[in-house]
Amino acid sequence: MPYISEDPVLDRDAYLNDRMPRLADQKTVNRLIFRNMFLEERDLSITDVVWNYFDAVRTVWPSAWKATGRGMMLNRTNGFRALMRFLRPCYLHLTSPGEIPKREAFQTIFAKAGMLDEGFTTEVYKPGTGGESRLYHALLDATNVQE
Repeated sequence: MPYISEDPVLDRDAYLNDRMPRLADQKTVNRLIFRNMFLEERDLSITDVVWNYFDAVRTVWPSAWKATGRGMMLNRTNGFRALMRFLRPCYLHLTSPGEIPKREAFQTIFAKAGMLDEGFTTEVYKPGTGGESRLYHALLDATNVQE
């Protein structure tokens, strides 16, 4: 939702009153990367971006992504939240809002990180917002993607 609307209630009310919410302008489009796609009813484009992104995660870190054992965190809440937070800067590093990067483009970014599957543990990235934030910043630092 943070990539679509700054005020979901206001947008909902606009729809309820048969008005179209405003498209993101140049000032906000880099913050609300999916807003214009959503308002233009390009839901499948948003799905493609998110699918390609997480498919790249799965490709680069297959063991960590499918791990079900205790202590692994990439496919758990903190890992998911950190990855969703990293989506915006990663996406903007590759393209501009409205475009659909290929899985390989995201994969190249993740591969730059040099992180190993075994490193995505709750020992390294503690449960809670601290662990989420640590993974997010680790991804930014390791990939040279700008916030």
